[in-house]
Formats: sequence, C-alpha cells, structure tokens
Amino acid sequence: ERYVPPRRGARHAFAIARYLLGHKPEGRGTDIAGALEFLNHVLRRRAVVFLVSDFLGEGYERPLAVAARRHDLIAVTVRDPRESDLPPAGLVQFEDAETGARAVVDLMDAVVRETIARRAEAARESRERAFARAGADHIALTAGEPYDGALHRLFAVRGQGSGGQGSGRGIAVGSRRRRREMVAPRGGRGSASPQRGERQRCFD
Repeated sequence: ERYVPPRRGARHAFAIARYLLGHKPEGRGTDIAGALEFLNHVLRRRAVVFLVSDFLGEGYERPLAVAARRHDLIAVTVRDPRESDLPPAGLVQFEDAETGARAVVDLMDAVVRETIARRAEAARESRERAFARAGADHIALTAGEPYDGALHRLFAVRGQGSGGQGSGRGIAVGSRRRRREMVAPRGGRGSASPQRGERQRCFD
C-alpha cells in the first residue's frame, strides 16, 4: 500500500521500522504477485531484496522468478506452528484475517486436525518448490522466535557457496534443529533455477 524508495543508513532503517509498526492497512487481502510486479517495475538497479510474507497466496511464481533474475532475492516465510499443529480443543471458531470469513471447526476430530496438518505441509512444499525453481534463497522463521540466527546461517552459507546469490538455498528456524538436504527440482524454461543435482541446504 506504500512504496518507500531504498536508501542507505540507520536513520532510513528506523524510519521503515516506525512506518511498519504504525501502519494501518487500508484493505484486506495479500497480493504477492502485485507487489513483485511493482518491484520489478520501479526498482531498475540490481538490489538485495527481502520478501517477507506467509506466502499463503497464489499465482506469484512467475513474478517471483523474474524478480529473482533481476535482484538478489531472499524470501522470508513467517509461519505460526498453530497453523498446522492444533490441539484437540473442541469446537473453535476461526476467522480469515484477510477475508473476514468465519467457520466453526471441531478440533476434537482427529481427522480434521490431520487434514489441516496435511494441507499446511503441502503448502510448505509448494512454497519451497517455487523458491527453488526461481533460484531465490529462503529463510523460514517461526513467529515469536529469534530470527538473527537464521540470518547469520544464511549469509554464512552464501559466503561459502560458489555462486553467491540465486542458488535456491533454504534456512529454517523453529523448535526443531535437525539438518536435512534436498535436491532442488529443475525449473522450467526461462527460470533462474538451480542446475540438476544442485543441493538445496535446509536447516530445521
């Protein structure tokens, strides 16, 4: 809803922080594709771009790939464990923060909880495939937990890598701390994706 041109210096960083803390959204909904298309239009010079979102939207894959080719793009996913790991709390009313739609869900039903968990896992895998195809580095943060460790690990891995930016690596921080490696899928025609067999490093 507002574009702040990039500048250097701590004063500008504090100004952005004040704006984010005091901003009152004028509308509902998230348009990740629109934000990326706007970025690709107004930011002509190559830059380091942090894209912070829950990435629950759809249709942003193509502008994401374009932005990753033009810039050093780092996708930052903010997740809440309660979105996938729900307690058996009985009848609970949920409200969509973007649309205002409400629904009552019976969380005592194990099948319902398992369905929610499966959908959350499928959404996570879809996001990671999109980041890998675009060649964008990725940080997954858990709400309420420190983020500085994830940033340090990401830049340490980038410093050790041969290609610098655009390698489709992922760094995740959460309650678990197991390391895993996965082969990033090869992207389609025209995408800045890792080459076949290149490994995407992830930390949970």
